[in-house]
Amino acid sequence: MLANIAYDGDVLEWSDITEVNIGSNSWSQLDTKGATRDEAVTSSDSRVELFVEHAEGWNEYAGCIEYRSDGFIEIYDSEWNLVARTVDLSNKDNLLEWSDLTESGSEDYVEGLKAAWDEVGKYLPNMPRNPAAP
Repeated sequence: MLANIAYDGDVLEWSDITEVNIGSNSWSQLDTKGATRDEAVTSSDSRVELFVEHAEGWNEYAGCIEYRSDGFIEIYDSEWNLVARTVDLSNKDNLLEWSDLTESGSEDYVEGLKAAWDEVGKYLPNMPRNPAAP
């Protein structure tokens, strides 16, 4: 993931890191009976902040990696620009089966997805192309 963070125009490498801060943030919101939300919400995120040695000898913020409770990992550079956002594949809760999305009784059901995919499928090849074929 460090390959996504540039510092002084160069890709940041582990050997450049002089300090690592690890922290977490947890919060809860109450059910407001429809005023702002219909259920209580709890969230917990964690982050890893990376620092490099400045030319004058002090540690300078170089970027961070945030592990969000919604299943995303976000990577920020030294100026807090979002440089990458990816799904945390190490968390099995982020991995769904096709049936999770296409069966109407599922919590993650997406209405119309199966019908749309069936239409797109009409334009796709039946088998993967052989890379050795001309």
